[in-house]
Amino acid sequence: MRVFRSQRTGPSSLVDILRSLPPSVTVFVLDGGFLVVGPAGLFVLTQDEGDLASAARRAAEQADAVRLQLADELVWVPFVDAMCVTTDAAFDPRQPCLVVPHDLVAHTIVGGPTTVDNETLAKLRLLRHRVLV
Repeated sequence: MRVFRSQRTGPSSLVDILRSLPPSVTVFVLDGGFLVVGPAGLFVLTQDEGDLASAARRAAEQADAVRLQLADELVWVPFVDAMCVTTDAAFDPRQPCLVVPHDLVAHTIVGGPTTVDNETLAKLRLLRHRVLV
């Protein structure tokens, strides 16, 4: 399967992309990945560094772990989407999480409808002082 991608040049790394997200989005560093919290949802991101299956599995496992940990902290936990970021447009859609081309990450994270209310976002942002996964 081939994905059509924009010819525009974007940030050079996943970290650069995450730094360029709007202020309404908070990024937490996880072991081997990131937790992104914003109005469009919660996302656990990993980077495909040559082993897509391993990175996708790690994202799915971390998303499950984050869900469990947040359930201890919050009355209601928004869904946590697992995403693996890849530069290879010919990805395998059978992976255990969403596989997103590198240049579509920002759009995927901020382009969706609002699914997390402001009160829950505020509570999630306060968790930054706690260790996540």
